Amino acid sequence: MLHEMLHQLVRGGMGRAKRGLFEGKEIMFGNNVSFSKRRTRRNWKPNVQTKRLWSDTLEKRVEFRVTAHALRCINKAGGLDEFLLKSKHISPGSRPDHLKKQILAEMANDEMLRDGYTRSTE
Repeated sequence: MLHEMLHQLVRGGMGRAKRGLFEGKEIMFGNNVSFSKRRTRRNWKPNVQTKRLWSDTLEKRVEFRVTAHALRCINKAGGLDEFLLKSKHISPGSRPDHLKKQILAEMANDEMLRDGYTRSTE
């Protein structure tokens, strides 16, 4: 966690990535080069879509701003829950991080119920 915080301080990071799943994609900068070799500055933005994704553990849909690359990664991981648990590109305190904590809490609760533990106030 300390490593992630230091990385954010040094690297900066894209603010809007905290509100969505960008999977490491950021705005890139460069030049348009014409036939006459005149260079003009430009930028390339990530391909971001607003999607509603299903969480198996929470049994509800969650709306996120997602890059096309992140959608492919979610498919490959086997769903939103598995992706959030495996991803290295989730910044602490972000919306995906909050959802990841909810999923972990729900999984722990399900495990306790499966093992036969009950909450008692003894």
